[in-house]
Amino acid sequence: MPSVKSKENTLTSLLRWGEAFLRERGIDAPRLEAELLFCSVLSVRRIDLYLRSDQAVAPREETLFRERLLRRGAREPIQYIMGEVEFCGATLFVEPGVFIPRPETELIVESARRLLPAPRRILDLCTGSGALALALAKALPAAEIVATDCSETALKVAQKNAARHGSLHIVFLRGDLFEPLRNEAPFDLIEYLVGLMILKS
Repeated sequence: MPSVKSKENTLTSLLRWGEAFLRERGIDAPRLEAELLFCSVLSVRRIDLYLRSDQAVAPREETLFRERLLRRGAREPIQYIMGEVEFCGATLFVEPGVFIPRPETELIVESARRLLPAPRRILDLCTGSGALALALAKALPAAEIVATDCSETALKVAQKNAARHGSLHIVFLRGDLFEPLRNEAPFDLIEYLVGLMILKS
């Protein structure tokens, strides 16, 4: 535990305590991450931490906050601790065993959106959380999208994200790369990890 101890259990005092805890452990943005972790515990916005700064925190919520700080202090990705990540304006579920989508991957969505003519059939290999398949479905609503992954855990998360965002028309298949595809019509575009393969235009 950190050398800094909170004397009170208000939002402000615990947030200061959490910031100090993360700073001691070399976290680059200790204040921001303490705020994000507290928000995930309380299910509030960051501004609410300041609007309710003198509010007392329930013992259970304080315990959860401290537990999440310990996990982050041990260098567990904050996205796994919170169970969510933002990608292309959407909040997605993530968990250990599923890759966390990188912000620069959003460029793939922009590149696909600008293609002329727009791709009508898209294959998302190794879909993981389904981040790209979901973002492409939103950017290109007329496209048919198939997403594959060899991980059962990843597919469950991807399907959960699809249900969360109303993208149930995406077809998710379990298998390694192209292995689960059977008698599929040609794809206009294939997305794999960090790149695009344009098959026809």
